[in-house]
Amino acid sequence: AFSEKLFQHLKLKGGINTKISGEIVSDKDGYLKDCDLLLILGGDGTVLEWSSYALKNDIPIMFLPGGNQNLLIKYACSEKKISSIYRLVNLVEDSSALEDLVEKILNYQRYLIEIPLTRVEIDNKKIVHALHMLSFGFDANVVRILSQNRSNLKSSGYGLKQVSNLTYLKYIFQAFFDKRSISKFQLTVDNKIIAEDESGYLYLSNLNSYALGLTPMGRNYKEERKDYVSGFFIRKKNLLVVGKELLFHFLQIMAPLEFMNRFKIFFVGQKVQVTLKDSFFQIDGDLCNGTELLVTREDKCLKLLRIDE
Repeated sequence: AFSEKLFQHLKLKGGINTKISGEIVSDKDGYLKDCDLLLILGGDGTVLEWSSYALKNDIPIMFLPGGNQNLLIKYACSEKKISSIYRLVNLVEDSSALEDLVEKILNYQRYLIEIPLTRVEIDNKKIVHALHMLSFGFDANVVRILSQNRSNLKSSGYGLKQVSNLTYLKYIFQAFFDKRSISKFQLTVDNKIIAEDESGYLYLSNLNSYALGLTPMGRNYKEERKDYVSGFFIRKKNLLVVGKELLFHFLQIMAPLEFMNRFKIFFVGQKVQVTLKDSFFQIDGDLCNGTELLVTREDKCLKLLRIDE
């Protein structure tokens, strides 16, 4: 396995002690005790599971893609090097790339960057963090349907499970005709009710996320209000219209998504509260459960090892 090969090089080159966990760790705080760097070989769901503990213990993360969805790699390296990282993880890259990675780890403090996080408090008891976005209603239902059909996904050239455009399109239309896509929610921003007993598509993101391509208001506030949460929602009555436009987008793969903006109601604030009638939603592509959510920007940033500098 790649992780074992990497750890052998770390031991040989720098005398670094490592430990591997391929199973569920119940005591994550205890596991991270005396750790200097947390290497995650997985997907965004694995990052979501560990990020709160890494943040609390002030431990940087090194991320290597090995899951169904690997959006964090867009922060960790440039677009030009992503394919090289995939080949390395799947042991088809030359040894020089591995040596370069080992050098980054041995000198990790020189290559750290900070990633802003969205703090999500669920039902007043559980706290998780979103690296990119969270959504409710229609979009969350697409993720729910997708998660139920993971066994039908095809492996990419890198051995990872991927969704083809046609398969994803099928799940989108399946979600359109599913009653759970129109579950009711209430949205409150900075103690002001923005939407009450609404249904449709609700999306939240922190202002520095690459996903802000979907939130123009967020782009406008990016520099001045970095402690804010940005988002939008599309009412149920507009979902079918948007669906027709999305079909055109998929048929013309490079077509812009700006047409959706005329159906979006944008908002930005320091404290966003969401009350759900149905208990499911998605964070960074992972399905979650809860009915009362408080969404804010986390005071601290996640430290991430940049692997292509």
